[in-house]
Amino acid sequence: MAQSPPRNHRATVELRRGELTELCERALLVSGASPAQATVLAAATAEAELLGRRPVGVSHLVDYVDGFRNGRIAPSSPSLERRTAVISTVDCRGGLAQHGFDVALPGLCARATEHGLSVAALRHCFTAGELDYYIRRLNRRGLMGLACANSPALVTVAGARGPLLGSNPLAFGVPLPHGRRLAFDQASSATAWVAVREAAMRDEPIPTSWAVDNLGAPTTSAEAALAGALLPFGGYKGGNIALLVEVLATLSGGLFSVDAPPFNHGATSPSVGVVVVAVSVDALDPGYLSRLDAQLDRWKADYGANPDVWTAHHEAASCLMSPDLYEQLRSLATAEG
Repeated sequence: MAQSPPRNHRATVELRRGELTELCERALLVSGASPAQATVLAAATAEAELLGRRPVGVSHLVDYVDGFRNGRIAPSSPSLERRTAVISTVDCRGGLAQHGFDVALPGLCARATEHGLSVAALRHCFTAGELDYYIRRLNRRGLMGLACANSPALVTVAGARGPLLGSNPLAFGVPLPHGRRLAFDQASSATAWVAVREAAMRDEPIPTSWAVDNLGAPTTSAEAALAGALLPFGGYKGGNIALLVEVLATLSGGLFSVDAPPFNHGATSPSVGVVVVAVSVDALDPGYLSRLDAQLDRWKADYGANPDVWTAHHEAASCLMSPDLYEQLRSLATAEG
């Protein structure tokens, strides 16, 4: 049955999941993605958009489309190799981290259930996109998850002259009873690079804690920040987290951030790394998730805390998109490859 056209809401366009996913998938296919890549990435993009995580939603899909068109992303199939009873590696061969993880996921979950813990290390891939994407898939299978990824150098740390590490995100999630999750997904930088780029596109100022200009001075100019470097969150402590992520992610064989080509221009893959750890909570304490759920309620009732900052992850039935972004997506979906 044909879908109804998107509805206009004043200055926005409303899209439901099916419509959004179909447009994303077509845009990827005409840009040169393989059918398997297009299916996986379109679903991931639509999910991020419907969760309200727009910087890693459709606006970031534009980077993927450009990457396929210009050769930064290869239409390749990942190669899975089991290294030990609990560790597997995936060579994404210049393709998508999401596709590589999709290949590794069945074995990752099976071994975590059998042994209590399992690790998948991905290498030679484009940027990881929304990192909670990987964690949600583990949580839906009853597993606790931890994931990290490096990226091309964007963050200045340890007195470096210019960017040294990537924004190097870290994500964590635990499934709770009644469909809730305890989870976070955050960059090691004070903000994500795509957030600075969005501010520059809107000609909006940024906080001085986000970035420095090309001379190393704090700046409120998003344009100057793009020519300079991001700052780690929390000073040197955030820099330490970025370093931790760099070490873990490059264990997979991915390039170090300073050696990774940019993800937004050129014809060479960033070839970075992603590491995902799956843990069976039941192997440690079969009643732990109920205890944790009760503890969150106690923090709220007895201490006035707001656990919703960690547990509110509700996917909307539709999303509202600016007419400009919608027309860009529609144009990409109908363009000739």
